[in-house]
Amino acid sequence: MVLILNPAMTSKEKTTNGHGSSRPLTPGIYVATVVFFDPETEDIDFKTVASHAIRLARAGITGITVQGSNGEATHLSHDERKAVTTRTREALDAAGFTSMPLIVGCGAQSTRETISLCKEAHQSGGDYALVLPPSYYQGLHSPSTITDFFTEVADQSPIPIIIYNFPGGAAGLDLDSSTLIKLGRHPNIVGCKFTCGNTGKLNRVAAALKDRDDDEAPFLCFGGSGDFTLPTLMAGARASSQGLPISRRSCV
Repeated sequence: MVLILNPAMTSKEKTTNGHGSSRPLTPGIYVATVVFFDPETEDIDFKTVASHAIRLARAGITGITVQGSNGEATHLSHDERKAVTTRTREALDAAGFTSMPLIVGCGAQSTRETISLCKEAHQSGGDYALVLPPSYYQGLHSPSTITDFFTEVADQSPIPIIIYNFPGGAAGLDLDSSTLIKLGRHPNIVGCKFTCGNTGKLNRVAAALKDRDDDEAPFLCFGGSGDFTLPTLMAGARASSQGLPISRRSCV
């Protein structure tokens, strides 16, 4: 049985944003995949990457994330990241899942490299970019520097942006709700993944951006972990992005 997280979508929700994606980001369960390696050569096992993506899709999930925390993006070269995205998209299309959105992790420590990763994700078949804030110098950040970073990335990315609020993966950097609401007004920022686990923050952001004043795309709040799926739904989330891709039916 597939868990339904939303009522019938409106015509507005079926549209895409100004930068465009042919696969709308719809409410539901999203899974962050792992990347597989050959145990002898340590090269990426692309055959298993492809077959695993198809296995997940057949379980009834809404979308797939590659190059996330589970996807070990920090261990991969740019070429390897592009190849994983390409093989995943090709596998989904070949298996008949041509409408399934593919989210690609694109976080980096500079604005320039983050934009470059977004462009590469687009060229490789990705539909959305999941972006962590730069965190190496997190002690020097302020709400304005974070806002400037995401705004510039969103302005220049050819695919829509999903903010990844994951303090554990960003040296403790935890974006506040006011910053997220401000960024959520950008037409090319279409969601936030709350791996911070703060349902109060999610509730405030979801309520503030529920009726975002644009005709391009809704703003989707994602619960960031399977262990608080129900609380995040009660708080206003309409999607959940989870990291248990081996037991694919745990939440669908």
